[in-house]
Amino acid sequence: MAKAEQVDATTSAKAAIRLLMTLGATEFARHLRGVMTSDDPEGPHKARVTLRRARVALTAFKPIVAKPLYAKLQTALRATFRTLGTLRDADVLALTMNQPDLHAAATATRAQVRADLTSARAARLGGQITRAFAAKSWHRPGTKSHRNAPAALLAATALHKTWHTCLGFGPDLTTLPPETRHELRKSLKTLRYLGDHFTALWPGPAQDALVSRLKALQEDLGTLNDHAVARALGFEAPDDAPFLAAAQSHWSALRDTSPYWPTPDQP
Repeated sequence: MAKAEQVDATTSAKAAIRLLMTLGATEFARHLRGVMTSDDPEGPHKARVTLRRARVALTAFKPIVAKPLYAKLQTALRATFRTLGTLRDADVLALTMNQPDLHAAATATRAQVRADLTSARAARLGGQITRAFAAKSWHRPGTKSHRNAPAALLAATALHKTWHTCLGFGPDLTTLPPETRHELRKSLKTLRYLGDHFTALWPGPAQDALVSRLKALQEDLGTLNDHAVARALGFEAPDDAPFLAAAQSHWSALRDTSPYWPTPDQP
C-alpha cells in the first residue's frame, strides 16, 4: 500500500473501509488475471492473501457495514478463497515433494480451478466490491458517529480481540494437535494482516518487535502444516521436532511481547 493510501491518524472509519476494500478489489483482480493466464504457483497464493486481507478488513469494520452487504461479501470472498485453496494446496505439494505425478495433478487441478472460477464469475468480484463501497447504502444505519470517528478506534478493537484469540491457544504449542496449531496459524495471519492494514497508526520499535516475532512463528507453523498435509496424503515428511521446538521458542517470545496498539477504551 502506497504511503498516500495508508490508514493514518487522520483517517475516519468510513474512509478507511472504503480505501482498504477498494485497494483489495483492485489487487485481487490483478492477481486473478495471473491465475487465469499463468502457471506460476505464486499466483494463487497472492490472490488468496489478497482475499484474506479483504476479509480481515471487512471484519474489522463490521460494526459500520450494512449487515446484508457484510454477509454477501464474506460469502463471496470465502468461496473464492476456498476454490483457489485447492490449487494452492496442489502446487505446494508438487513443489515440496517434486514428483512427476504430483506436478501432473497440479496441472489438472489448475485447469479445473480456472473452470470453476469462470463458472462462478470470480472476475466480477473486484468490481462488485468497488461498486458496493462507492454506493451510499454500504453502511449500517445509525452508525454515523462511528463512521466519522477515527479508524484507529475500530482498528485497536480488532487488534485487541485477535491478539487475545491467539493468546487463548495457551503457552505450550507442543501439546496442541496439528489441527489446533493450524487454527492458531490462521489467527496469527489475521493478526498480521490487521497490523499491515494499520501500520501507519502506531509505528515504532514496539510494532517492529511484535511483527518480527510474529513472522518467525508463522514460518515455523507453515512448515509444520506442510508436513501434516504431506503425511495425510501418504507421503513421508521431515521430523517435526526441530520445527516444533523453534515454534515454541518463537511463540514464547511473541507472548512476552507487549502489544503496540492502545487498549480499545484508551484510543
